[in-house]
Amino acid sequence: MNWDSKRIFKFILSASFLTAFVILFLPFASEILLAGVLAFAMEPTLGRWLQPRHLRWRLSVALILIAMFIVVATPVTLVAYKMYGAIVETSKTGIQQTEVYAKVMQLKGLVGQLTTKVTSSLGFEEGFDVMGATEDSVNRVGNWAMGFLSGIVSSVPLILLSVFIFCAALYFFLAEASVIYKIFLRQGLLTAAETKRLIRLFQNACYTTMVSSVLIAIAQAVIVTIGAVACDAGDPTVIFVITFFCAFVPVIGAGPVAFALAGYKILLGDYGQAIGLGVVSVIAGTADNLLRPFLVSNAEEDLHPVVSLLAILGALIVFGMPGLFLGPVIASVAVKIIPTLYGHSTATAKDLAQTEP
Repeated sequence: MNWDSKRIFKFILSASFLTAFVILFLPFASEILLAGVLAFAMEPTLGRWLQPRHLRWRLSVALILIAMFIVVATPVTLVAYKMYGAIVETSKTGIQQTEVYAKVMQLKGLVGQLTTKVTSSLGFEEGFDVMGATEDSVNRVGNWAMGFLSGIVSSVPLILLSVFIFCAALYFFLAEASVIYKIFLRQGLLTAAETKRLIRLFQNACYTTMVSSVLIAIAQAVIVTIGAVACDAGDPTVIFVITFFCAFVPVIGAGPVAFALAGYKILLGDYGQAIGLGVVSVIAGTADNLLRPFLVSNAEEDLHPVVSLLAILGALIVFGMPGLFLGPVIASVAVKIIPTLYGHSTATAKDLAQTEP
């Protein structure tokens, strides 16, 4: 076997196993990407917090991630359990026996009477069949909601598996951060200064999305949940989880959740509580503008809301739920990567100091 044949054989053998290795992790690509994003956001702050206390890095990271898994998995499991209980109860009695259905039918009757009066005043002898159409629509929406909730409950084991894989990948990225950095630097793909500027760009984008946005989402979810508890507008755990995820969607945000609860209270005839939830919606909607300046210290311009919204929608289609976090990070890095890599010939001392692993 000559030298060229040996080189070809080694290339094919290496490429085959590397390809197989990548294929093994393809089902978890979204979770691994999300873990990498959060690792960029957490590593500098975590390092500054652990080093002065002389705590062991890997053990501390492992304990933090175990606690993170428990914090995430517990509310997901509780929400799924409560949804399952609601589905079972509704299946026994039927959608038509629920209080919301009765109020919607009552509202339908009022709308039907009003429509009949209007059509009669306009000279129409036969009124429109609003009554039957509305009842059919409510039944369809109710059946769709039951099917949707059943699908969420059945996917909980997969959700918990994804959370576990995410935490495991995050542990690897954090525990081996310095090793990964040195391996990348040895490849010579970028200079040390370019590598540090690129890391700084990722850290800024990831921090804005994964730290400040998460804290703001938690604050908005707490506000809406407190308002819902005060107005007796539903289960607090379910409301908190739904509001938390809605808070990441630009333009929409957390406010509409409280508005939906206010609409629910209007259907029940609790107008005072509906007004209170409307006020809560306004407070939750403005919390972003009040908190973000305190959490984001850099003065870089944010992406346009339309660009952020489209990035999130595209990322949701490609990556699923992790796209809520990956979309803004990818978009933010994409619009800044060219000036970051080509805008300066050398890195500043501040950049080098801030990105030192």
